[in-house]
Amino acid sequence: MKLSVAWLKSLAPVAWDADEIARRLTLAGLEIEGIERRRVAAEGVVVGRVLEARPHPNADKLRVARVDSGQGVLEIVCGAPNCRAGLTVALAMIGARLPGGLEIKRAKIRGEESFGMLCSGTELGLSSDSDGILELDASLLVGQSLQAALNLDDDVLDASPTANRGDLLSHLGVARELAALAGVALQRPETLWPTDHGTTSAVVPVRVSSPERCGRYLGRVIEGLRVAPSPLWMRRRLESLGVRPINGLVDVTNYVLMEYGQPLHAFDLDALHGPSIEVRCARPGERMSTLDGVERTLDVVDLLVCDANGPVALAGIMGGLDSEIRETTTRVFLESAHFEPTGVRATSRRLGLRSESSQRFERGVDPEVTREASDRAVRLFLEVAGGPETVVSSVASEVRAPSAPRTFVDFAPSHTRRRLGASIDPGTQRVALGRFGFEVEVGGEASDDPWKVGVPTWRSDVAESADLVEEVARFVGFDVIPTPPARISSNTRVGHVREARLRAVRGLLLDAGFDQALNYPFLSAELLGRFDTAETWRLVNPLSDDLRVLRTTLIARLVANAAHNTRHDQADVRLFETGRVFLDATGQPHAAEPREVERLGLVLCGHVPAHWSVARRAVDFYDLKGVVEGLLQQSGVDGVTWSTQDLPGYLHPGASASLRDARGVSLGVLGELHPSLVRHFGFEQAPIVAELDLAPMLDGEDTPRRFVDFARFPVVRRDLALLVERGLSAGRVLEEIRAARIDYFDDATVFDVYEGEGVSEGKKSLGLTLTWRASDRTLTDDEVTRAQARVVECLGAAFGATLR
Repeated sequence: MKLSVAWLKSLAPVAWDADEIARRLTLAGLEIEGIERRRVAAEGVVVGRVLEARPHPNADKLRVARVDSGQGVLEIVCGAPNCRAGLTVALAMIGARLPGGLEIKRAKIRGEESFGMLCSGTELGLSSDSDGILELDASLLVGQSLQAALNLDDDVLDASPTANRGDLLSHLGVARELAALAGVALQRPETLWPTDHGTTSAVVPVRVSSPERCGRYLGRVIEGLRVAPSPLWMRRRLESLGVRPINGLVDVTNYVLMEYGQPLHAFDLDALHGPSIEVRCARPGERMSTLDGVERTLDVVDLLVCDANGPVALAGIMGGLDSEIRETTTRVFLESAHFEPTGVRATSRRLGLRSESSQRFERGVDPEVTREASDRAVRLFLEVAGGPETVVSSVASEVRAPSAPRTFVDFAPSHTRRRLGASIDPGTQRVALGRFGFEVEVGGEASDDPWKVGVPTWRSDVAESADLVEEVARFVGFDVIPTPPARISSNTRVGHVREARLRAVRGLLLDAGFDQALNYPFLSAELLGRFDTAETWRLVNPLSDDLRVLRTTLIARLVANAAHNTRHDQADVRLFETGRVFLDATGQPHAAEPREVERLGLVLCGHVPAHWSVARRAVDFYDLKGVVEGLLQQSGVDGVTWSTQDLPGYLHPGASASLRDARGVSLGVLGELHPSLVRHFGFEQAPIVAELDLAPMLDGEDTPRRFVDFARFPVVRRDLALLVERGLSAGRVLEEIRAARIDYFDDATVFDVYEGEGVSEGKKSLGLTLTWRASDRTLTDDEVTRAQARVVECLGAAFGATLR
């Protein structure tokens, strides 16, 4: 949220500069993320008044103006069509420097001397209007510096109120905090309007059919208005807050919103149908077009403001297109209401429609400010868009549900000592609460005697004693509350070993060149559906449309991360993520309650970097397989086997595998991304992905590691070609060899798989390299031959394998 320091200081006249205000507010709990210095370089520009404007004798489109500068009368040649006698203007004196670097000098234009310049808003950097010179308020003092007259120099604070402090979404709310901290009186905005304006008997009756959703609704009729640009001071303030000025009528409602935090809406009264307004819930299938031009289908829980023809506004969110303020508007129905936060939040999120209004109602608006904000808006309407013929309804259409009883909280000064660890004088605590608007009824003189503390209506976040302790701490300053020395326990923290193992896993991956990804556990149903077609867990109250379901796999978002990088010319991607997925008790995402499983996700795409002896090449299955094997080995997971069973649909069926440990427990999967997903995400080559359960790596028993002496005798290698059934996996063959525990056996690897000419139908040739070694001597050929024969015998018995 943006806050104008000049606006704040007009409400809370503190002597602090912008930096000190930012510091004080941050220490009081309102974080100020930055300060924008807004300066207008208008040195030498003053307020002037045109006394006379006569045609230029030598140019049809120019005028010669006599202008009062406050220090004398100057003659200035001007080409603006709106230059006329009586106009209050921005006068750049000789020697003035304008924002664009232009220096004003004495000049002769078509034979007439000019001793200055009358400036447009564009030339001063104040607006985009360059059609004429700037027209200023006639009440400004002639000769006064334009910077001082218009408060052009301002600082804008970038504030981040917490979600429970809706009262800080306004200048008045923040000024209230400043006034309390500085001990100055809060200057509330002027709400009375001149009594010389007439009244109208026109009243639009209001009926609230859902009083639990709309506790207050106040409507006023104002007639005889004109639509014109709002004055410069108002436009400047709105623009500094990032609000685009539209016209005087709309700008007033936005100005009061930023000032009070109370959303208002101005309807074109001539565009409303029927004699009354009704606040009700939508009917099934009802539709309306909002101010953003979108036609929306409504739900029965959506609260509406309706005329005789149907909806004219989404209550608390946005007005309707058909009743918006137009250039021809002269009669306005002004709405100031209080809508229940939960309903506004639900409708806003369901429709994906966020507005300045909904943001405030969702966090809570002071219900007691509806009439004051309406009065303030009427005053500004009369000032900005009114005239002698403007009239205001003598009676406001107001509906009020019975007010909720005021909240009182039991509190004792001793509570602060127990919660803050600091002794704060009870008198200071009473002053603190009083400054922040709480009414304190002291029960006794002792520090333990309870106080009855009345909570102001704008502080809906205060409900218990601990909240009042926080108010005291905010007033005193969190920076002056002492921090007690940390106490160190000698007990081993629960989960310490597990966290250390997780850090080790992350460290190994970082050392391997991977970057850690941090994603939400939520994602869109469309994205997850491409990786897992089973029904998943949907959130009742999602953060956004793209975060509606709980993930059942880490791979979906990691692949999206990799695709985002490749689209931005970062094709070589190595990412990992650790986090929970949400499954049912059987591992399928459709049970009554989810089971949370910790997993590790990996994605590898792009190329292996080249170096002096290796050419650059694309990553493949075995690059990530090596990383996974090293990770499992370092985590103490032994006896890992690979198979083509139980593979998810997002993997390439011919280039993927599942992993199991020595007990047959599933560890995860690894493989190329399915070709259809490769095309969908626009990869030039298939990424390699893996998803592993973390429990085997984090929760296993600690096994002591033994040093094994280096082999001192040479290894003997023998190649072997076997004929086996085509469907038999090489992994099964290797498992059988290792399980046989044949003397001198060291290792076995596959170097060839062949099917075709010379091999019987239904068979394949499997080429193995067997290595043999003895720990105490060099093996003889006879010993290796007998051992290898034993391998052939075992494989023949197990699989019917024969030598080729």
